[in-house]
Amino acid sequence: MFKLKLNWQFVSTVAVLTLVGLIFGSTPPALAAGPYAYITNTAGTVSVIDTSTNTVVGTPISVGIGPGGVAVNPAGTRVYVANQGTGTVSVIDTSSNTKLTDISVGLEQGQ
Repeated sequence: MFKLKLNWQFVSTVAVLTLVGLIFGSTPPALAAGPYAYITNTAGTVSVIDTSTNTVVGTPISVGIGPGGVAVNPAGTRVYVANQGTGTVSVIDTSSNTKLTDISVGLEQGQ
């Protein structure tokens, strides 16, 4: 049996970003980024997939350690990636598929 430890501030940030997309977007957040899907990798990167051809676009985008949750803003211009290992949320510009910045949300106590 394993024990799951969650950083509630971190989880709350991801939940709020997802909720904002659901409330203000006319489509689900996963669809709001246009023809692309943003997939987290265990290597601390995000791969961009062209959903019309099912192919990888460019090279993976470096984000923080332990990327997991992904949210898209209602306009589809920004992707937010929650990084559990660094206590950050990386912001990706969807027009250039580059990381703009990291937002510090803090690590779980004891890390």
